[in-house]
Amino acid sequence: MKTFPAWMLVKNMFEHELSGSPLDILFGSIFDKATVKMNYYYKRGVNDFLEAALKYISSTLDDEAAMLGIQLMQNQRNNILSRGRAMLDAFKSTPAFGLLRPKTRLIVIDDLVGIYVQPDFYDGENIYEVKTFDPRGVNYVKYQVRLFQLGYPGSKAILVGFDKATNKPIILTIDPINEMDKNEILRHALSYGLINGIDEEPRNHIIVKYSTKGST
Repeated sequence: MKTFPAWMLVKNMFEHELSGSPLDILFGSIFDKATVKMNYYYKRGVNDFLEAALKYISSTLDDEAAMLGIQLMQNQRNNILSRGRAMLDAFKSTPAFGLLRPKTRLIVIDDLVGIYVQPDFYDGENIYEVKTFDPRGVNYVKYQVRLFQLGYPGSKAILVGFDKATNKPIILTIDPINEMDKNEILRHALSYGLINGIDEEPRNHIIVKYSTKGST
């Protein structure tokens, strides 16, 4: 079977939209990990879960920056920590707060191609994806969410973003994927995976199977 992670297909189709600055990429990565940590601390009953998440950001920020080839100036570091505090505090008021990140699932198409998908959070019914920006009108975000919904049949998606000026949360609800979108994405993914996937026999994943035979 040929397998690949979902982000590869998203990048292939929407590379023109994925052009953030190195600092934007750094903040997105560190904030993603911090939300997972904060939710984990909250579920474990840690009283100062926000401060614990901020401490995590502070302790790993320089290493994260170095991996991206960034040498942070002190004012840049301070700005990231300040923005991180404001957005984590705002994140507490969103429906994604308190949820845990699910294990990776594998979407199998025609027993030929597999796509690894992992939304940010899952509550047993809906999937959640968190962005550090306003996601309205951003095509790659919707496509990414649709890919994730294939791994969670029948699920709605709750998309969480933030206003750039105020850091206030923006919450969007995306209905379950319809047949037309599903079939189109499956065909794209199958074609892409047959060429770009790696040969692998997947193990220990929840598998969701689809067939493109007979779809139009």
